Formats: sequence, structure tokens, C-alpha cells
Amino acid sequence: MDNFLDSRPAPYRQRFLDQAARGRAALNAFYLNLLTGLCSGEELHRAMYFTHRLHKEHGSNFNFACLTDAPSHSWFLPTLLTDVGIKVFSNGSNQTRAPIVSGDPLEFQGRGLGLEQVVGC
Repeated sequence: MDNFLDSRPAPYRQRFLDQAARGRAALNAFYLNLLTGLCSGEELHRAMYFTHRLHKEHGSNFNFACLTDAPSHSWFLPTLLTDVGIKVFSNGSNQTRAPIVSGDPLEFQGRGLGLEQVVGC
């Protein structure tokens, strides 16, 4: 998102931010795609700073996170996501390196250390 906004003229940036504030464009809470098992808790929190700043400054959403193409995710994610107010997490798995055994669409509920809940798909 940072690169997208930097590479657009001001009217296009403002149009996107207006659409995001109206809920017509969504922003992933994470700055980039991470291998969460290699990150500390602080690094994972900092990976949300940019989107959170846009949320505070422009009223854009800050309610979902998405990570894709990762072989696995840290068990810390439900705690992290609920700590910052995110209720929905989308996990795009890599079916070559880390296949999901079930052929059915999956919905899951993660629980954090304080029994917080985040819904994922």
C-alpha cells in the first residue's frame, strides 16, 4: 500500500483514501507478507504501524489481516490480532508446500492467551 500511494498523483491517492474511509476499499493490517514464525512479537506489531497510521489519519478500515503463501503461521497471531482489534484473518495457504488436507473451504477460530477469539478463513 505504501508503494501504491507513493506512486500515484495526489488526486488518485486521495480518491483511494476516501474510498477506504467509506469502506469501499480494504487495507490489509500487515504492511507486507511475513513468515510469522521468524518474527518477534514486536516485529509483528510494527508490521501493522503503517496501516494503523492510515486508519488514524484517514479513517480507513483496520479490521482484517491477510497473510498468503506461508507454510505456517505463529500461534501468537490470535493474541496479536485481538490485541489490536482485528476480528478477521484470511490465510492463503500454499497448496504445494503446505497443503490443507480437507477439500472443504475452511473456517477456523483461533484463541489467544486470554481466550480472545479471531475468525479466519
